[in-house]
Amino acid sequence: MPLTRRQFLRNLVVAGAFAGGVIGIEAGRKAHDYCEQQATWDEASLPNHAFFERHAAHLARLTLGGSFAPEEWFYDRPPTPEIMQAFDLAVKDLGLRRMRMGIRWSRADRNGRPPELESWHPLLDYAFTNRVEVCLNLGPIRTFRFPEEQPPGRLLNDPAAIPPVGARVRLEDRMAQEALTYLDLVMAKLHSQYGSGLSNVPMIQLENEPYYPLGEHRWQMTQPYMLEVAERVIAGMPGRSLLVTSAGRLNLDSIRALFEALLRRHPELRGRLASGFDFHYRTPARQSYPLIRYLDQVGYATPFAPSLVRNIWDSRDMGYDIEVTEGQMEPFAQFPQPGNEARDLRYMILRCLDHVLDPERPALIRLWGVEFLTSRMLRGDLTQEHRDIIEIIQHINNPQIRTRTG
Repeated sequence: MPLTRRQFLRNLVVAGAFAGGVIGIEAGRKAHDYCEQQATWDEASLPNHAFFERHAAHLARLTLGGSFAPEEWFYDRPPTPEIMQAFDLAVKDLGLRRMRMGIRWSRADRNGRPPELESWHPLLDYAFTNRVEVCLNLGPIRTFRFPEEQPPGRLLNDPAAIPPVGARVRLEDRMAQEALTYLDLVMAKLHSQYGSGLSNVPMIQLENEPYYPLGEHRWQMTQPYMLEVAERVIAGMPGRSLLVTSAGRLNLDSIRALFEALLRRHPELRGRLASGFDFHYRTPARQSYPLIRYLDQVGYATPFAPSLVRNIWDSRDMGYDIEVTEGQMEPFAQFPQPGNEARDLRYMILRCLDHVLDPERPALIRLWGVEFLTSRMLRGDLTQEHRDIIEIIQHINNPQIRTRTG
């Protein structure tokens, strides 16, 4: 059975008293974080009108963006009319004009020849025509959304070509070298096909959560490899900002070290680096742990992981931005929320504004679950909770509201 608040706090205190030292201090912090979470949940229970009124100043500095993967409909097909209608809803009805999109190596690969990008042309053409600001996740090894790892089958089916499960991807690995060759090719192809249209792509994401073990193979990227990916993008997409994402607080030190190395080589990157925080607070993996399940990614981290306050200080000192790249807003496996209750969206927004994002700068949260919500909008399958979610997004982004949202 779920722990009550009193049981949770008692267990943490007992654990701290038993372990002592650093672990005891960390347990005390977690108890504080848990109490703070509960206060935020209470605040998120306000109806929309009261939420807007009480947090007007906070929300005024916030922009909501999103991530959009056509593969959520069909993995290996070009965008259908339904997909394009969903993207149009996201942009024009919800006002999500800062959109992250990805090109998957596994789909674009032509074995060393210029990659095939026609599958993404409808979405890119729409985005560029409608002046949507695109953050392009080129991978190459890892691109957002399942199955995360995106090397083509010709490599995945060759044991000699891929690192072992759980390995760190090294620059000298065959897969890494082929990934870099593909990355050069895909950037060249984008330039040849879009030219000045790429001005709508001010940011490139390097890999996806590169320092966290994701996917079937649970690879993590080494710093030499990540530095070389960055160098290729700096040369192939000059003038762009570079985004690197973290699984909550767990990888912030690795991102900071990467940024330090890049700034030593390229001082001109100051102001053009972004640390992306992925906030997934209700997943099967998290819910399987007895105590961790009660802490979100603001409160949970391993001992010695940097605090979010330190990350904000570092961003000011070094000149990088912080964004929430994935703010969970869709169901996952057996969990129907977040995504189906407005309270969860209000909670996620407050937690990220209060703790993850710099209070002195404009804030960006990219919603994770745009495909889920727009699919329901297309079907007309909206409960009052979904309408409240749409109202929150529209209130923050102030788009022209169209009646077809139902």
